[in-house]
Amino acid sequence: MQSENAKRLLSDCEFALQMMEDSENLQLRRILWVSMMAMLRTIADTLDRDPNKKVRQAYQKARKSWEQERTGSALIFFEFIVHERNNIIHEWSFGHSDDEDMNLAFMSENSELEVADLTDIYWPMVSGPFSGTDARDVAHEAINWWRHELKKMEIS
Repeated sequence: MQSENAKRLLSDCEFALQMMEDSENLQLRRILWVSMMAMLRTIADTLDRDPNKKVRQAYQKARKSWEQERTGSALIFFEFIVHERNNIIHEWSFGHSDDEDMNLAFMSENSELEVADLTDIYWPMVSGPFSGTDARDVAHEAINWWRHELKKMEIS
């Protein structure tokens, strides 16, 4: 048995990420990012407070192994989900850039310098272990990580 709230939160994260990818509105993307990061972190809280004791115990066992590992697959939890959510909530600081001009200069076939605007295409993480990776790719990885962890915690 899994926490229904955790599964619902994960589904909402996927929806927020899709909406964010489809939007060209910077303010809407920022709001969706904040929402998604809060929900990714809240999954842990719902598992830890689930009325079903077996769900709580499964989460606490998993959390203990993440704490011991803190690298590998658990890195996404501590260095992205927790870190990004805390920076947003406590400092209104974002670990990625989606609103700065990002241009790519290249030589055309005519040997003329051309510039492509990548601002809406590439939103790099600007620090930490995911630096340089598109923020949406890291968010997608976090969603997949939670899906995998929830499956491992599944209780018959």
